[in-house]
Amino acid sequence: MNPTETDDLLARVTTALGEAQTVAEHHAAGTGFRDGATKVIRMVQAAITPPEPEDPRPQCGSCQRRRTFRDEAHPMDAYDYNPMQVLTGQPLGWYSGDDGQVCPECMTKMIRG
Repeated sequence: MNPTETDDLLARVTTALGEAQTVAEHHAAGTGFRDGATKVIRMVQAAITPPEPEDPRPQCGSCQRRRTFRDEAHPMDAYDYNPMQVLTGQPLGWYSGDDGQVCPECMTKMIRG
């Protein structure tokens, strides 16, 4: 673990312990120690579990599908969209622009209907 990851983990545990203390105090006041202890344990477990890494692959803004490479089910993902594909009737590639991402299937539906 590098220093940044250690600091992040420490911050998450500290936050969870602070929240857990509040929950424990409320539950100790009469709503049941067992429920409070269970919530504290879950909060600490959640804090020390590292977050899932974000998938870096582009995602289609229409269907939410992720871009793949060398996938037989989506062979045009390997190619970028080019307007010449529309003019010549070729299969469309993956569109990536400042306004978002569009997979070849959704791009074909939008352009060709």
